[in-house]
Amino acid sequence: MSSPVASPKPRSLLFICTGNTCRSPLAELYARKFLAEAGREVEVASAGLYAQEGAPMSVNSTLVAAQEGLDYSGFSSTLVSRQQLEQADLILTMTKAHVELLQQRFPDLPWQGKLHPLKEYVGLAAPGSGDISDPYGGTVAQYWAAAWEIKEAVRALIKEN
Repeated sequence: MSSPVASPKPRSLLFICTGNTCRSPLAELYARKFLAEAGREVEVASAGLYAQEGAPMSVNSTLVAAQEGLDYSGFSSTLVSRQQLEQADLILTMTKAHVELLQQRFPDLPWQGKLHPLKEYVGLAAPGSGDISDPYGGTVAQYWAAAWEIKEAVRALIKEN
């Protein structure tokens, strides 16, 4: 399926989750890997709505990243900022609630066409049904389940855009 917005290829991507230690870092790392493989230069970042600045990725996310061959060296969590939101061409969240929270916190930003739940944007879920479960504090299997959903969606994103 194609994305709901027929816009030029994004020059910058921002992935958002809750704490920026599990899902959005994995989305960022997968995007970097797939973009490099495609020979494309796109600025990619991630942030969290309730992130503790400078925290490392969760242990289970680093385990997944290492086994997937993703370079997570130097990663530290970032609390989402107005500047990041203004500068990103495309903002993709892990849940619909993340979209709603961003719109509530920054009601004056021009969101039209640039803020979407990741799985909905790439056509892997119907509107309102594409949340990627938060594995925080869960088992390694829960982290892998989230990682596979993220990987599939990010792969579709890079292929489409």
